[in-house]
Amino acid sequence: MHLQATHSLPSPPCTGDTACSHAPIRSESEESSPTFTSRSFQDMIRELPELRVTVDRVLFAPHLEAPPERPYPFVYFITIHNDSDQTVTLRGRKWVVTDSQNQNVVVEGEGIVGKFPTLHPGETFSYNSYHVTASDSLAQGAFLALTEDNVAVFAKIPPFALVLPASGT
Repeated sequence: MHLQATHSLPSPPCTGDTACSHAPIRSESEESSPTFTSRSFQDMIRELPELRVTVDRVLFAPHLEAPPERPYPFVYFITIHNDSDQTVTLRGRKWVVTDSQNQNVVVEGEGIVGKFPTLHPGETFSYNSYHVTASDSLAQGAFLALTEDNVAVFAKIPPFALVLPASGT
């Protein structure tokens, strides 16, 4: 079975790196950059390798609203695949968007586009949202989930580029 959540663009979703009460944004320097492979993160929860994330498409979307300090919006389409033998409920996400100056914007919050989808073995969940950037950037992160046994797990979001089109295009 395939579950899908789609925001009607151009209205900004309450996810990604738009400001929302449940999606705090903070900037971090390169020195304090979080990583999803660090020992401390893996000690808290374990990766469920069969819970996979694919980035299906990334589009520059200049028609969307964006703040002056980060004027370049990029829409991304993601599918989360539960190829495991466990039922999982997606509980939240954490994004790290690193710009061309090695400055990080960290976005974390509960839910996925305001939902807490439960994925049984073999099911997928697709959605789209967007990030706003100040320059070419790299986005990556993780989705956090709970198994039926209330075990915390995560699935890595593979890194993907947010590249501004060349001038005049």
